[in-house]
Amino acid sequence: MKKIVSILLLLTLMVGAGAQKRNVGAEGSTAFSNTFLSGGVGLGLYNNYNAGKVNMGFAGGISFGKWIGRPLALRFSFDMASAGRSTVRSNGTIATHSSIFFLGTAEALWDIRSTISRISGSKFQLYPIFGLGLIFGDAISADHLGNNRVFDLTAMIGLQANYLFAPYWSAFVEGKLYVMPQGFDRNIGNNFLGMATVGIARNFFSTPFHRSTEFESRSKGFDWFFGIGLGPNFSSFEFEHLSPADGMYGTAIDLTIGRNFSEFWTIRMQLGGIRGHERFNEVTDSAGRAFTYGNLHADLMINLTHALRFSRGIKLNILPYLGSGLVWRFDNPLFDLGLHGGLMFRYYIGYHSDLYVDLRYTMVHPRVGGSTGPSGSSYGVGIPSITIGYIYNFGNNSNRYRLPATWSAL
Repeated sequence: MKKIVSILLLLTLMVGAGAQKRNVGAEGSTAFSNTFLSGGVGLGLYNNYNAGKVNMGFAGGISFGKWIGRPLALRFSFDMASAGRSTVRSNGTIATHSSIFFLGTAEALWDIRSTISRISGSKFQLYPIFGLGLIFGDAISADHLGNNRVFDLTAMIGLQANYLFAPYWSAFVEGKLYVMPQGFDRNIGNNFLGMATVGIARNFFSTPFHRSTEFESRSKGFDWFFGIGLGPNFSSFEFEHLSPADGMYGTAIDLTIGRNFSEFWTIRMQLGGIRGHERFNEVTDSAGRAFTYGNLHADLMINLTHALRFSRGIKLNILPYLGSGLVWRFDNPLFDLGLHGGLMFRYYIGYHSDLYVDLRYTMVHPRVGGSTGPSGSSYGVGIPSITIGYIYNFGNNSNRYRLPATWSAL
């Protein structure tokens, strides 16, 4: 699964670079137009729920990002936090150890002012930040704990205050709160890592207030859509017991809201789930225990059909995507994080209507699935699904479909 996700991400970046080369004017003429590089240092706070103690240390990180539209930027951040890590000994006392956490996250920055107003000349900006990614903690040895290395998914919310003090340069103050799922660092509850940093950003364009291009969404009310879909899923433990007779199949439903930010970039929020199974029971030769679950996730989608140019009269759009979000079970209240990738085929049937087929693999932690696969790897536990559904497009569409140039109303 890691290789598949890596390949999808690489293809996304390659196609994205090729697609952006054709843009001219305010958007720039290369893949690096409207990009930025930043770095900062500060303090980190780490809380271990079991120990009930918050420890402080140093923190820092670097980020590389790109404005994909007036109100939205996407960036990849690589952060590090050095903080004390408290654990509970077998005799009930608390031991604190020096530890380092490494984090890699994909993040979205929202320009509130550009969303509300078409024109802004202020050098001061306030950006809410949302992110999902991975956290890795180094090994520690303490009494009964042994070699305790931690690795898991993490979700992040934050806020950045940014001041443009010179052409191409800005200073910022940023706060982030990373939340880890239950079970991380041997927790029985949730825990968090907080970071507060100050830093400098280098902007690779003259102003962050760039104008919209022809195929970028032209108004805050344009290019929104809602979708609903239904189909089968499969509870996979390294893809064993694929036969329908084994009973590992369930039902998937999707409720979607999203926006086409340009002819190339689409972001959606989706609520899905319904029914899954734990690992196949080899003793009784029957499907694992059925459970109901939910999955709320955000997806970054690229339109391969429009990657090279926006073509008139093309009704079929192919959109690969990557995403992540919350996964939970209803029978045994447990909130966790899932990572997934997929491919959506979207077909135009009218000014407001599309049909779609969505192929997706959602990787979940064995905490959700109830077990690992034959090899014991966490990456082999997942829920592949295929859903078929309908999309309704609200209002005007800047970048979804245009009538052929030869079309006539007569």
